Amino acid sequence: MKLQEFEVLYLEKKTENYTVYVCKKKDSILKYRVLEITEHNKIAEYVAFFSNLKYRHFHGDFCIDECYYLVFTQPEGVPIDKNADISKVAQSFVKAFARENMPPAIAMPLLSLECMYIFNDEITFAYIPPITNIKCSKELFYKKLADFIRKICPVQQCEEVHTWLMDLENGEFKHLLYAFQCMPEIRNIPESTHRDMKKVFIVIKMLLILLLCVGAVLLLRQQIPKFIKEIYYDGEIEHIGEINVNEE
Repeated sequence: MKLQEFEVLYLEKKTENYTVYVCKKKDSILKYRVLEITEHNKIAEYVAFFSNLKYRHFHGDFCIDECYYLVFTQPEGVPIDKNADISKVAQSFVKAFARENMPPAIAMPLLSLECMYIFNDEITFAYIPPITNIKCSKELFYKKLADFIRKICPVQQCEEVHTWLMDLENGEFKHLLYAFQCMPEIRNIPESTHRDMKKVFIVIKMLLILLLCVGAVLLLRQQIPKFIKEIYYDGEIEHIGEINVNEE
């Protein structure tokens, strides 16, 4: 694979350590993301990882001078609007990762809305450096995925969702496809509903306090007469000091 095979459509992003080009091949309408890596301390790591990688959205790598190039599929769709209700597509995150079945080392850096596009209500991925996290295991990725879902859907979820997230991060699912099949609906509870729930909670709390107070009063009403009876002896007095009052 050579750089000359690609026609640059536009430059998407440029930093000190990398540049992202959106390209197409001269004999194809398919679009590609060509990543130009100039961060030298990362190039050796990337070469070692990608030299034997078989993954359908990775199309190859090559070097020119001191730069290293990685070629991925350019995702269809548009970047996710960070201000939108992300909970509506939360299940699509898990579905996308399950569908792609990518190595955890590649999946981990994609846990960012910056790396996600949406197309026909499906999630596709835009690869940008850092491309890999070579220390990431499947177990660690599942934990980070659960944290990511909690972060993008921060409102209180139902008990089913809470249990599912706990099972995900505790490694109860052997494969993400099974996790997706077991996944309950995730949705944000409207703020008005939250306020109503808080009001209900306050009312219930006050009722419980009132019931406790009433119970305490009733208990005292039962116990005080007994207490007084024990203090004040109401029988016949037989002694005053050392004098027996019954002696003639």
